[in-house]
Amino acid sequence: MTRGSARRPFARNDWPRQTLLQQSTRPYAWRQWFTAQGLHVDGDMIGPRLELFSMLTEAAIHGIGVALVPPFLVEDELARGLLVTVSKQPVRSDRGYHLISPEHKAGGAALKAFGAWLQVQVRSYRDDRDGPTRTRSGAGP
Repeated sequence: MTRGSARRPFARNDWPRQTLLQQSTRPYAWRQWFTAQGLHVDGDMIGPRLELFSMLTEAAIHGIGVALVPPFLVEDELARGLLVTVSKQPVRSDRGYHLISPEHKAGGAALKAFGAWLQVQVRSYRDDRDGPTRTRSGAGP
């Protein structure tokens, strides 16, 4: 994602000129993303390092650089034109979220209902994002 003033997807030769905002807890995110795109970009691990997706988002909004951020975290910023997606190529992350609970509560009706609802929400988000004809090479880091 980058500041809303960039209105076209980046071409292959645009990437080496970009400041890549790095997430400190995912140091190889840009390298993995470029590899998935079939690109090699020198300096893919160079750039300001920030701790949280929210920090990356704010830095991108203020024009400091380009950030890898899951789209669901910046839906509002995208809708308001504060950020734009500069590549339509998603990449599946090796990280995820897991619903966990103490073992003695695992069979509870409320937890089962919440887990089922959560799965429906995730499927709905993926279906909305991917559309019926788009194949997924993955989801953002």
